[in-house]
Amino acid sequence: MMSFQIMHASRVQVPIDFVDHKALPEALDIVRLARDNNVKILYPKDFWCRNKYNRKQLHVFPSHEILDGWVPIDLGPITLDEIGSLLSDCKKITWIGPVKFADGSEETNGGSKLAKILDQLSKGNCETTVVGTTACNLVTQETSSLSSINMVENASAVWEFLKGRKLPGVMAVDRAYPFEIKWNNVYSDPTQSLVVDIGSGNGLFLFEMARKRKDLNFLGLEMNEKLVLRCLDSIQQFGIKNG
Repeated sequence: MMSFQIMHASRVQVPIDFVDHKALPEALDIVRLARDNNVKILYPKDFWCRNKYNRKQLHVFPSHEILDGWVPIDLGPITLDEIGSLLSDCKKITWIGPVKFADGSEETNGGSKLAKILDQLSKGNCETTVVGTTACNLVTQETSSLSSINMVENASAVWEFLKGRKLPGVMAVDRAYPFEIKWNNVYSDPTQSLVVDIGSGNGLFLFEMARKRKDLNFLGLEMNEKLVLRCLDSIQQFGIKNG
């Protein structure tokens, strides 16, 4: 329950049962970093909670007044309203990871409501990115159109990038290519959106996607020269014009 650690480090009153004192140094580092960079941390004001002794019993509690015997399972309505209000002024949004706790309930639907908020905002001038398999699946179920939302299922790679680590795939994309590429000779319609697969291996995934999605162009990056040559032969053999 990361939110309680951040709240505790921010000197916000929370039930002591939800505080992990071993995580306090790292939580303090996050709070200091946010403060030094003038970044506002929004913490939950209320939670949906489940009774430990009667799992069917649910109740909304303020974050600082959760009674003994109750466990948080989802964001509360006040928190979701505050998130929606804050996000309405944003030009870029990145959602990483699920909203629900491990012991969530379909009756609370905090994640679904957040997904619908992002869906509406992404239809405007807000660039929205969703990271993580759980969050991506939820957005796919709840949104009317995915064309305006960037989806990244591999959350671990995003976390490494945000930490400032150098990722080989990103470095390969950033490396300047010394020759001019005539994309008209590569794709039948070079104006279509491009999907890049870094470390494409034998290309089977790209080939299958290229067959299913004729409205997209696909580019595979692979270091193994033998695999690259094999992929090029397959492209010629099957007459693929968008991969």
